[in-house]
Amino acid sequence: MKNSSEHRDLAAIHQAASTTQLGKALFNLISPRMPNELLFIALLPIKFELPSLFSEPKYKAVCDNYVKHTNRYDIWLKRSPIGPHVQAIRHSDYTSYHVLRKSLFFKEVMTPINSHFGASMVAWEKEQWLATLTVFKNKDQGDFTEAEMRMLLDWQLHFEIAVRRIATAKESSLDENSLASFMWDLPTATLMLDWDLNLRHYNATAVELCRLWQSRNRRGRIKLSKQKLIIPRDLIATLEALKPTVEKAKPSRPGPLKPIELKTITHSQVKGLLAHVYFIPSKSLALSRGRFLIQLQSEDASSSAPVLSQLTTLTRRERETALQAARGLSNVEIGKALGKSPGTVKVQLGHVFRKLKVKSRAQLAALLSK
Repeated sequence: MKNSSEHRDLAAIHQAASTTQLGKALFNLISPRMPNELLFIALLPIKFELPSLFSEPKYKAVCDNYVKHTNRYDIWLKRSPIGPHVQAIRHSDYTSYHVLRKSLFFKEVMTPINSHFGASMVAWEKEQWLATLTVFKNKDQGDFTEAEMRMLLDWQLHFEIAVRRIATAKESSLDENSLASFMWDLPTATLMLDWDLNLRHYNATAVELCRLWQSRNRRGRIKLSKQKLIIPRDLIATLEALKPTVEKAKPSRPGPLKPIELKTITHSQVKGLLAHVYFIPSKSLALSRGRFLIQLQSEDASSSAPVLSQLTTLTRRERETALQAARGLSNVEIGKALGKSPGTVKVQLGHVFRKLKVKSRAQLAALLSK
């Protein structure tokens, strides 16, 4: 039965807002309850701001080298049944000690961190590996007991839930930043508001068309960066009126940036001025209730179909690549700008062309200039 101290340490795991805080909470949970030489957390690159965490700073160089060389020589990783069904595993169940001692892994990794035994708990998101926490013991501490393995299995669920939550928050943050940058450079006038109708993102073109939309009715000025945006009062009123409809819809298992077209508003006085209203359900209701997108057009509705629903089918990385390609950059130049290989850029552009139904960079540039 858990005592109050363990409950408190488990609660800290669920309150962690970053991988650094999560690592500290996990180390505080495990260190006083299980003899160990080192606690080491390996994390999926890109999903998290750090590749690894460790409880003993003196072993940092060894741990960093292990991660840098993609687990090279890792005899346990090669011999263990790694998959989404694996939650907690004692390494000696699959690699006996006499076999381990003869391995290059023991010489290159285990000996420098004064460790002889290990056990891990693993966090998954469906079929994708997210993180592994490994407890290393020295020779005097001995191998892991059945009672200790039950403790790791009990803690694994808390570890996995916290890792998933932080990964989702990190991806949401990256996507928001990418979308903000992408939207600002788009010639298509676009606004994004959260569920409470607070302005989240907008671009330069939207500033001008919102001014054009305004007549005598004005809503408070909102200043972002160096430009002012005035949201038309009738657009805000429309979103308020659409909220009950959106709540009733309850879209099932929404993905990121999959827009639902709600309504098209025609300006009562300015001919050809339109506002296409969309709703983007949140990927995680714990993070957001969803967002509203407004695409403004200043031309005749029949001459140009709204492109927002096509653009928002792109992933964050595809949007970044598409924007650079539309500016006329080569695959090599895009790769240097975004830290990707030309081959990766070529593959992502292929996905962009297929999703946006274009066949060339010229057509892509034309689409983004509508």
